Amino acid sequence: MDLDSYLRSHRLDSERLAAFIREKFNPVDGEVIYVTGSLLEGLGNRQSDLDVYLLTDREMGDRLINDSLAVFSLDGATVDIEVVSRCKVDEMLARLASLPSDEPRDHRISATAFTPTELKFLHNLRIGLPLGNEVDFQEVVSKVDARRLSRVLFDHALAWMDSLHVDIIGLLEVRDYSSARFLLQHFLSYLAAALLAATGNTNPAEKWRIRKLMDLQLSTNGFCLPGGLEMADAVAALDGLYLRCESDRRSVHDQLGRLLQLAYIIVPWGQRRFFANESLLPVVEIKTNRLMMPDVSELDERNLAHTVLGKLELSCRIRYGDGKYVLSVIGEGGTIALNEFAYELLLYFDGVTFESQVIHILSTLTSAPPVDLADAIRDFQLVLESRGLIQSLENEVVS
Repeated sequence: MDLDSYLRSHRLDSERLAAFIREKFNPVDGEVIYVTGSLLEGLGNRQSDLDVYLLTDREMGDRLINDSLAVFSLDGATVDIEVVSRCKVDEMLARLASLPSDEPRDHRISATAFTPTELKFLHNLRIGLPLGNEVDFQEVVSKVDARRLSRVLFDHALAWMDSLHVDIIGLLEVRDYSSARFLLQHFLSYLAAALLAATGNTNPAEKWRIRKLMDLQLSTNGFCLPGGLEMADAVAALDGLYLRCESDRRSVHDQLGRLLQLAYIIVPWGQRRFFANESLLPVVEIKTNRLMMPDVSELDERNLAHTVLGKLELSCRIRYGDGKYVLSVIGEGGTIALNEFAYELLLYFDGVTFESQVIHILSTLTSAPPVDLADAIRDFQLVLESRGLIQSLENEVVS
């Protein structure tokens, strides 16, 4: 339900709402009043509150709860009016302006730059609809850089994913699978938030992530992520993993592995889009059919047609920065720098993809003959195994 439908359902209109706010707060010149929230994004329903903001430096006395909020009823609709200091708004906007969206930096800087309340405020300001004094409103809202805000949300999600990843690995070491299972749901939620932010979302509310993902799925038909994964399939995978895990070793390991396979795609892709200052609106790209098999006659003798690549260790991370991909391991200082070809290859070390499938996929990226690609895959796997980055067979046995 959008704002107009909501107002009609309560026999209201924007003029009646604006008059009600003027009656309650008697705004003066230079003050900004606007309505915002889920109804402005078509996410609300008839039970939603009307979220109204008043930007002013006036003292409001005892009209507010905790010096910031007033709640009223208007013809059956609940109106939440939040009063925010213009000085505080200017300070938040200056903070946002100090964080370029294409700047490589420790994601914890962005993650700690704003409180959840401030992130919600900036998003609501960006999508707001003025209730009078439109000139002053547009002057303020023009300073909300949507791309910078998306980057802040992306970094916020990444910081939480890193922290949760460490915690989950620690819980697996002590065989606390119930706690690990609980944290996996949070990891999934932040991975979804990272995907949304990398496509331009600025809404930080967790409750709308599924709705936002469904909208993304419908609006990106034909768009491919690295590894030939269609955006629609990535969204479906995230949705399908929700509450799928049981509290036993095998289930938790498998769930984390699936989530990390998606993270190996989504996180570096998002970082690259921000750093390269690419448009955050997905456009249709040529996709590679992962299931199509090449002519394997020359590979049969080497037993590659039916050989499955190993799985990366659950403690692995992949990031993008300074023009390259970087593979690292939790708790270890060393890293492996990857070019585009090696990164693409790494995505198929998932324990289910056949070497012959990867040879076909890589043949679309290089003119090298299949036998040379087979050698490259084997050499790469040896490097990963020598670094202890491939799961050993005993990890596949339930203890």
